[in-house]
Amino acid sequence: NRYGSMSGTSMSAPHVAGATALIIQGLKEKGITLEGRELVEYVKKTVINTAEPLIEDTTELDETIPYSPRRQGPGMIQTKAAIDNTVLALGDDGLATVALKEIGDTTTFNLTLSNVSSEAKNFSIGSDYGVLTAFEPSMIGRDLLSGYEPFDVILDTASLSFSQTKVTVPANGEITVAITLKVKAGSVTNNFVEGFVNIKSTDGKNPDLVVPYMGYYGDWDAETIVDEM
Repeated sequence: NRYGSMSGTSMSAPHVAGATALIIQGLKEKGITLEGRELVEYVKKTVINTAEPLIEDTTELDETIPYSPRRQGPGMIQTKAAIDNTVLALGDDGLATVALKEIGDTTTFNLTLSNVSSEAKNFSIGSDYGVLTAFEPSMIGRDLLSGYEPFDVILDTASLSFSQTKVTVPANGEITVAITLKVKAGSVTNNFVEGFVNIKSTDGKNPDLVVPYMGYYGDWDAETIVDEM
């Protein structure tokens, strides 16, 4: 009667597969009428939107922030929340994650909240931990730091702003929020800029939602792939 911790896709795949089966069953019991590919896409998106980002308690810089979206995706699956959710938060490409690719000092992207229920839902929109970037030893005046797992740090010189911070998503309707990511020029070089947009229910009628985003500030092709001889 003990819990264990095991990592790897061979551990996560059966867990997620089982949870997904329960989510499909739960959605059908609630009367969802989607079938085939539409049902699969809806389930994938509600699973992502309702995940809970895991927090990294200890880093070299003593910050308590989420693990990078590159390491955990949106977070840990929350089966009941995925079933109870009736609002999807999607990027411009219709996905529940936002891939910004190479970015500059200012980048704007949209999130569209779509409500498939017959009841309006109210949310606040923000980012609990701000903008993150990958840790580099140079940030603490070192050329090399051994014996640590890759982790993120808060990028104080970057910010997210929102066209709306409180929204009402109408029944069977949608609303779009524009989000602007700003990075101070020269404050980070050839590094990831990423984090989570948190969409929290303010009326208790829907689970809280999350959308992970990631961009690369700089020139992706500038990184050395093969060590110099």
